[in-house]
Amino acid sequence: MKSLCERDESHVLTFDPVPAADWPRREDLIVSNTVEPSLENDYRSGKSIQASHYCSVADHLVYVKIDGIDGLEGCRFSDRAEIEDAVDESLRSANLGCVFGGGTGLRYSYVDCAIRKEPTALARIVELLRDAGLPRRSWVLFFDTDRQADWIAIWPGADAPPV
Repeated sequence: MKSLCERDESHVLTFDPVPAADWPRREDLIVSNTVEPSLENDYRSGKSIQASHYCSVADHLVYVKIDGIDGLEGCRFSDRAEIEDAVDESLRSANLGCVFGGGTGLRYSYVDCAIRKEPTALARIVELLRDAGLPRRSWVLFFDTDRQADWIAIWPGADAPPV
């Protein structure tokens, strides 16, 4: 099995989200680009997710969820692609993982990551995104079934993500 970080063939998935006041998980997703389309489909259908099933070298599969209702005003990044590139470079340069996909929803943007050395990788992501000035309603959440209730706020004291 090739690591998610070694693959380069990207797939585009499209969805038709149901309008709502807010969306838990990734339920507002309209379009996703990923090197592992089965992960998104398995996650959305409620199948059990273990990082080792999708990637031989990742300890966890996580995603950054960014509230885009007010755009990226005051952020040093102008769009999701710039965020993906910065997170990918930060993780790869420290041998902590990579970005393997992302998506855009009705309200939120998503950056999908395979990580190793969890506390260090998560701290690196949070520090980068906080320094960049991401919106206050931004979090790191887990694809892994045994961690789906866990989340890390980019900003101290931020509200919990929608459930």
